[in-house]
Amino acid sequence: MRREGFTLIELLIVVIIIGILASIAVPQFFRVAERARAAEGVQALGAVRRAQLRYYSEHGITTAAAGDLDYDVPALRYFSAPAPVAATYTGGNENLATITRNGISNPGFGAYTLTVHGDGSITCAGGTKCPAGF
Repeated sequence: MRREGFTLIELLIVVIIIGILASIAVPQFFRVAERARAAEGVQALGAVRRAQLRYYSEHGITTAAAGDLDYDVPALRYFSAPAPVAATYTGGNENLATITRNGISNPGFGAYTLTVHGDGSITCAGGTKCPAGF
């Protein structure tokens, strides 16, 4: 007599293979998703950096008062409002603004801070780890 269907061993092997694939794919998914969310902060920092450079070209200094700058950042979902930093700007890589990631929907990364520099580079600090590329 011929039986149709799967044996318990065959089903167990399939479940193990799916588990192995999931253990590889899920962390990668979270890294990619967090990097996409970090793009929101990068866009906001770019607007603040451009505004700081305009302010510097007009006044010869940078400012820590967001009201002094002419930029419009829409409501941010994943980050706090960007904070301009008053720095002695010499055209180098001085800090011009920072933005902090809030903890909403942020598994494994923590509240990291992105900082934009005068030369346009962005660095990441804090949190349990930063998204790849910073």
